[in-house]
Amino acid sequence: MVIKIQAIVRGYIARKLFKLKVEKSIAIQTIQYNARIFIGLQNSPWWKLYSSVKPLINVSKTDESIKKLQEQLSEEKQKYELHLTDNVKLKESSKTLQQKIDKLKKELEETKERNLYLESLNQEMEGILKERDGDIVRLTGYLDRFCSLFKSLTPVNPAPNESETKEESG
Repeated sequence: MVIKIQAIVRGYIARKLFKLKVEKSIAIQTIQYNARIFIGLQNSPWWKLYSSVKPLINVSKTDESIKKLQEQLSEEKQKYELHLTDNVKLKESSKTLQQKIDKLKKELEETKERNLYLESLNQEMEGILKERDGDIVRLTGYLDRFCSLFKSLTPVNPAPNESETKEESG
């Protein structure tokens, strides 16, 4: 039984080695065939033309890409200059707006101060008005007492004077 297994394994290994030798010989033949064609192609005038023109094609493509890049660069420079001018304008407008803000803050502070002053004056005036109202009420009371006293002192139907009666009849 061991001998059979050894024989099977040897046969398997031999077949593998034979396949490898066949693949190597096919690969060698393919390489030799391609090398013969390449050598024949190198002597061809078309190949010589192609090999001399191919680097020029790359140079032409390089020139086109350089032109495109230069155009992009000029566009980016224009955009950059535009942004710079916009930035300068925005900084100037920002300065003017900041100055206006500062001016308005100053005016607001002055207005607040004036408002506080006017409120204090208003409170003083309200105090004075309350005092005057109290004085008016007190004086009205005095006037009422004086009128009532005066009425009590004067007769109710005084006799008319002679001069008043002549004028009325006349």
